[in-house]
Parts: sequence; structure tokens; C-alpha cells
Amino acid sequence: MTTEIIASQKSFPTWDDLVLAVDELEARLDGTLTILQLLGSTRIAPVWQEAITRCQELAEQYKSEQAQNSELYQLYRRLADSPIAALFNEERKRALHKILRKYHLAGLDLSSEQQLQLTSLNMEISKFQFEFLARVEDSNTAWSKHIEDRSLLIGLPNAVLARMEVAAQAAGLTGWLLTLSTQSYRDIVNYADNRDLRREMMAAYYSRASGTGPDDLITNNERVLTVLLDDRHKKAQLLGYSNFAQLAVADQMADTTEQVVDFLKRKPRRCC
Repeated sequence: MTTEIIASQKSFPTWDDLVLAVDELEARLDGTLTILQLLGSTRIAPVWQEAITRCQELAEQYKSEQAQNSELYQLYRRLADSPIAALFNEERKRALHKILRKYHLAGLDLSSEQQLQLTSLNMEISKFQFEFLARVEDSNTAWSKHIEDRSLLIGLPNAVLARMEVAAQAAGLTGWLLTLSTQSYRDIVNYADNRDLRREMMAAYYSRASGTGPDDLITNNERVLTVLLDDRHKKAQLLGYSNFAQLAVADQMADTTEQVVDFLKRKPRRCC
């Protein structure tokens, strides 16, 4: 269908037959993927799970190809630069601006050599982002706290205690077992009366994979973060931004990093 849209729009791209036509294709695909995700979240036969996974892989491949489709990008650009686009309302102009920005961030305004560099950076960034999360998960697994004194857990709801008791039993222990899962962390800091326990849990949670936490450097993420920071900075500069923070807000509601900082520093107003 995309090929047909491109062929029909080469002579004179229009809003209805280009923008709306591509939007309809993407909406149909996203709707189908939503149904597949719901199916995949239920207990189904392995053959169905394999089929769903394959469909998701094909969908990601299609979206990647769309993001790199230079013919489609040039049609959008021609429409945006056309006399008729000057008469569009603000909503249509904004929509076209977002589409062109998406292609710019995908590197279609770069030279062939720069596009290869961007592809290499994206692959390395993806690789180290995955490694970062894997190390955090390893750090979660490396830490646990076994408690047999019920008084240390005063304040915790019965449902929370039951989960911790099941975790202990699964580990072959009596009493209760605390881990660094997000659920376990929130339960302790939100409900536990014991201040020392909350402090210990918070220190362990926020020092995961840092080289200073309880995992004793086994899952230190410092090197991974160093590479990620460097690669993200290079990517931002390649795309014409001073730093990655500016690139990160390029497709967000905030226009500049200064607006984000001002918002974070702003004191909340009292409602009464």
C-alpha cells in the first residue's frame, strides 16, 4: 500500500491522499498489533505465540523501513513546501511539522556517510541500553534480605507479608524475604514503620549496579553509562543538537531544556 501511495502522489502530493492515507495504514497496523498483544498476554498454544512474535517482528521491520523511506519523506517535504500548504490551518501545519521532524531525527537529512554513522550509533546505543537494564536486573537478583523477626515488619499489610512469605518459601527459607523488585521496594518504603529498614532498602535500591551497592562491583554499570553518554552526545550533535538533552525534548511538549529545568524548579502552588 505504501508503494501505491508513493506512486499516486509523485506528481502532486495532497493532504488527503498522502498524509491521511499513510495515517490510515498506520492506524490499521497499530490496531492489529494491539489485538495481537492482548492475545499474547493470555495462555495460548506455542504455535500461536510464535505467529504473534513473528507478526510483531514484521511490524517493527515495516515501521523501521517507513522511518527510512526517503521517497515518502520527499513527498511530505514537497507538500509542506507547496503553496497550498501555506493555506493549511495550524493543526495541519503542526502535523506536517511533526512528520518532517520524525524523518529528520531518523537521519534522512544527513549525507550517506552520516546516515551510516547514525545507524552504527543507534545500534550501539540499543545494545548498551539493553546491557544497562540487564545489569540492573542482575543487581536486583544479587540482593535480598531474610527476616525472621516479625516486629521488623510492623506496618506492612497482610497481603504484602503474604507475598514476602511466599518469596521466602520459594528460596527454602522461613519467615519473610525482601528483594529489590519495584513492588518489594515500594511496599517497604510506603508501609514499614521501621526507619532503619526503610533506609537500608532505599540505599540498596538506589545503588543498584553502581559499584557502591550490595553487589560489590559485580554488576557495575559505570562503564556502560560512560559509553551511553558518549554515544548519545555524538548522536545529538550529528542531528544538529548541542547535547542529548536537547534531542530528548525535540518531540516532547517542552520546546527547550531550560523550560524543563524551570518546570522542575517551580514551587507548587497551594490550592487553598
